[in-house]
Amino acid sequence: MRPVGAAEGGLLRLPDHPELARSGYDLRSASGALELVRRLEAAGSLTVYSVAHAGRLRKFYRLTPGGVEQIDQFLAGWPEIERIYAMIKESAEYDARAVSE
Repeated sequence: MRPVGAAEGGLLRLPDHPELARSGYDLRSASGALELVRRLEAAGSLTVYSVAHAGRLRKFYRLTPGGVEQIDQFLAGWPEIERIYAMIKESAEYDARAVSE
């Protein structure tokens, strides 16, 4: 199982995490969301099934056990990403202060 990236992890945890907004994917567009869903399905993180409703087929998505495991791995690594981000941000602020002095 390949590691889940920020975009996939964000989509899997969409209700709880704002990281997806930083991923570069625009989930307000159907094509952006569909691309992520396809990647998650191809990675085995989601299953897709269709149900007829009012004369139309509706697609439903369900996390697989592998998808749950990927969420756990993504969230376990997030504190390290935040730590690195804070270090980079602090360095950039220090550089900006040094240049302005």
